[in-house]
Amino acid sequence: MGAGFNSIENLVGFIELTQGNFDITKPPLFQGGGQKLRLRTQIGTRRQDYLITFIEPWLFDRKLELETSLFHREFDFLSSLFDEVRTGARIGLRKTLFGSDFIIGGINYTIEQVGIVNVSDTASQIFKDEEGRRLVSKVGSSISYDTRAGGLLPNGGQITRLTSEVAGGPFGAETDFYKVELGSKHYFKGFAEGHILEVQGQVSVVEEYGDSDRVPLFDRSFLGGLYNLRGFRFREVGPRDLSGEPFGGRTSWFASAEYSVPIIERFRLAAFYDIGMVYQNAYSFSTDYSYVDATGATIRGTTGSYNDNIGIGMRLNLPIGPLRLDYGIPLTSDPEHDGGGRFNFGVGWERPF
Repeated sequence: MGAGFNSIENLVGFIELTQGNFDITKPPLFQGGGQKLRLRTQIGTRRQDYLITFIEPWLFDRKLELETSLFHREFDFLSSLFDEVRTGARIGLRKTLFGSDFIIGGINYTIEQVGIVNVSDTASQIFKDEEGRRLVSKVGSSISYDTRAGGLLPNGGQITRLTSEVAGGPFGAETDFYKVELGSKHYFKGFAEGHILEVQGQVSVVEEYGDSDRVPLFDRSFLGGLYNLRGFRFREVGPRDLSGEPFGGRTSWFASAEYSVPIIERFRLAAFYDIGMVYQNAYSFSTDYSYVDATGATIRGTTGSYNDNIGIGMRLNLPIGPLRLDYGIPLTSDPEHDGGGRFNFGVGWERPF
């Protein structure tokens, strides 16, 4: 059990039970098979998570990993105008490919009910149109090349990953869209002992098809905050309505460079640069966007070509776990930005990829 805090989700507490030598065929102790079972409950001020995961790492006595999970999640930190709820199940297979432990391929199927709930009466019509619950049935695939080496912060190697998802169509349910995302992160030794340069980039496209006339709000691209553009508020970058609320886009890109140096044991200083943008339409870098406001009028606007920031940070390896603290200062931003910098606080020395 434990607790944590970050600048997006605020305070969270969790209880987790993990059995690393589980055997589903051997009651009543269910031990001895090398399978993995995880039960987790996480409750915070802005989110709730309930998760059951089962992993068979050697399916059919082959180096083939089967993972199944059941989940229920509630988020109220994604927007000030609505909450998001997800309940569903996922099953997936992963395997090393081409005789290399560094190349990993995967395929998965997810069925979930996703709800946009508690939408504010003052929200623009673009948010009110998303209110309600819908069933999503989708198949995903991924291939990754991972050669990272080191401890909390890798000091060499890379991870490059291509992922795709197709929802609806032949897989049924109520939503038709597809998504493709490519990301890469590289680590290099710096100018002195212990210095590390981290460089990463990511591009994503999502588009509706078939009977759907738009990409659901919960699967659009967003940027800003702890995990990407650290000089901006969470999800702030990209198209927004007149109240300043972001509604995401179908095309996005993001890049970052960070150089960190050890100061004393368990403590590092970092300097970074982040750049990226979100665009409303798929396969388009047009800065024009439009939406329907609360009165039913069509509002048109224009974003900048990109947003970027510089910043400094600290990396702390404390007894309670690894922590990262970053302060980002915008260099280029959309006119609606308030012009101030942002402080971000989270767990882990690496940002999720």
